[in-house]
Amino acid sequence: MNFYYGVMIIFIMLVWGHLIVKFFYRTDISPAKSLEIDGLRGLLALGVFVAHAAISYRYYQGIPWQLPIENFYTMIGEGSVLFFFMITGFLFWNMIIRYRGVLNPWVFVQHRFLRLAPMFIFSFILIQLVAIYFSEYSLYTLAGRSGEYLVHILHFDGISLDITEIPNKLLINASVYWTLEYEWKFYLIILVLAFLYRTVLRHWIWFPLLLLVIIKIVLGQSNIWIIFPFGMLAASIKHALEEKNIIPTRMQKLFFNLFSIPFLVFILSDFHDGFNLLWYALGFLLFLLIVSGYVDFFGLLHLRTTVFLGSISYSVYLLHGIWLYTVLNILKRYIDFKTLGLEAYWLIIAVLGMVMIVSATFTYKFIEEKFYNLRSRMES
Repeated sequence: MNFYYGVMIIFIMLVWGHLIVKFFYRTDISPAKSLEIDGLRGLLALGVFVAHAAISYRYYQGIPWQLPIENFYTMIGEGSVLFFFMITGFLFWNMIIRYRGVLNPWVFVQHRFLRLAPMFIFSFILIQLVAIYFSEYSLYTLAGRSGEYLVHILHFDGISLDITEIPNKLLINASVYWTLEYEWKFYLIILVLAFLYRTVLRHWIWFPLLLLVIIKIVLGQSNIWIIFPFGMLAASIKHALEEKNIIPTRMQKLFFNLFSIPFLVFILSDFHDGFNLLWYALGFLLFLLIVSGYVDFFGLLHLRTTVFLGSISYSVYLLHGIWLYTVLNILKRYIDFKTLGLEAYWLIIAVLGMVMIVSATFTYKFIEEKFYNLRSRMES
């Protein structure tokens, strides 16, 4: 499976996002927003969608759900998830530095819950409904086991709850919930780090370096937890550069943007496993260049379209697997995927992706944004 199918899908989604922003969902870009972060999030969410679409092609041909053979499709999925974790580490360590470790635990947890939970609960309900649709269970099953659902919701683990005997239920949302558990645990760790930063560490911004060494020794160099300190280290370096008023020149931006293209091709094509220290380090280098303003892929990360896709990226992340599972399982009743050509399959994915983007826009507008505004009203 050639990589250009995935690249073409991402291009189509960018064009589709541009049309949505231009004609249907006009949104203002706040000057306070980190445009490169939002733009990067948009591309990462599309990368995860493309990776799971590539896996699904072989899965519906009878091959077990597993990593793609091609490095590109493996790394565009794994790499995107790792960059999401790095973004989380960057944003919250940057917040700790900016506020000098002063953090209200109750307000912080409340904010994070309102950010994650509403859309999670909505996707959780969709998963159960899809499972019921493809099984012989009824809505009475949901009502009768509401206590179990509450426990799993609080653990951000709705996918593992077995209410039906549907095979491979984990695949209904492409099994993405595992990442939310890491995110939620890191939020709790942030509370500890904020306390340490303003007391024991005495505002020492280079603590992520020590944390990297500790995690490497205790948990191993390929452990996922090590990726968060890489993001935190990027925040420390960015803060140090800002303190010294070091900003990239136009020629430096041009050079590093030119450098970033072959570098990106290298880390997406020459690795088949992103969960190792070398890839973490290479990914960190690219991430650091992005957040420091040296790389924006020739303005791509600052486009209104990519920033918009970044805004809806959480909805895209939670919904794309549900769309893939539902639509492809319905289509397999009428289509033999073993004889379906790649061009036809990726055309289906392109149409499905456009529908998914629209649905993510609606859930962002009427679920995520509503609770974000509720959070702002609670503050005022």
